Amino acid sequence: MADEKEGKKEAKQQADMGEIGDAKAFAGSMRRHSTFMYESKEMVNKDTTFAVFAPEGDSKGLPVVLFQSGYGSRLEGHTSLCEKIAAEGNIVVVPCRTGDQYCGCCGVWTAMACLLPLNALSSDGKHLELAYDFVCLESKEDSGSKIAGRADLNKVVLSGFSMGGQEVINASALLKGKYHAAAVIDGSLAWSPVLAFHSCCSSLEKKTAALDVPSVWITSEGSLMKTATYHFYGIAGGEPSLVTFKDSVLNLDTPLSYQTTTWWPFLACKCMATCFGISQHFALANEKQDVSHEAVVALIEKTFNKHEFLVDAAKTVEMTPACCCWACVTTPCCMC
Repeated sequence: MADEKEGKKEAKQQADMGEIGDAKAFAGSMRRHSTFMYESKEMVNKDTTFAVFAPEGDSKGLPVVLFQSGYGSRLEGHTSLCEKIAAEGNIVVVPCRTGDQYCGCCGVWTAMACLLPLNALSSDGKHLELAYDFVCLESKEDSGSKIAGRADLNKVVLSGFSMGGQEVINASALLKGKYHAAAVIDGSLAWSPVLAFHSCCSSLEKKTAALDVPSVWITSEGSLMKTATYHFYGIAGGEPSLVTFKDSVLNLDTPLSYQTTTWWPFLACKCMATCFGISQHFALANEKQDVSHEAVVALIEKTFNKHEFLVDAAKTVEMTPACCCWACVTTPCCMC
């Protein structure tokens, strides 16, 4: 009888251990915290308010991710990404620029055809700098805000998608010594009329080479900006990591991108948008079926908790070159 009881006890312990193992295996795909979001009411610099995503509760010492959206995007498109990062115990602050969608798709077409953007197209780093100043004030113990006393300003990550990637690189120079990691999600760093109009590629290269913090460069196997992402990852200073997601884990139907960005004319034909890598580009940060948050969270864990940089290998591929013709079109102008 005693042996039978011992056997049952051992079996239960093994079952419990199995459940614990399963829980650990799936921990990376589970949200650890429920989150809340609020938006600032006061306009800064005549064109900017801020959205804050944070975990519920009163936990303190939370890392801060300053995230800049892409050209012609708006907050709704990136809500899922920001919520998932916040759910892992981080505060996410997003500058919301009133001019980002001014003139709608006409602003995009004019910028592409005439080098004359009709909406914000700000990528000089100053909006992430404003976001840093905002979170410094909001996180003070006596600020009365919902994140008062909760942010650790010694754990600041600069992040951005598409043209927001340029914002990250430029902000890295403005916020030298005030940030501690950088995450660029499929940054629009290749030659284009928009880039040629607004930002010098060689300047971006120099600032990227001058990085002295851990960074992650995120793209997908068929994305429009894959070649450029690989190039800037290759020259990045500090401790760069590269993540190339499989196209199959992305929502290439891009319903949210179609609804919330001024790039919808380029997404209207799914076959063409996927062929040119436009669907993959937006799906990386602008859809509810988001995977890029995993790489951003892995960067945070590596930088501040000294964990190994880990992203689900089943969702990623090794560094894969683009076809010669497409690589030529999307190569950063400074490489030509």
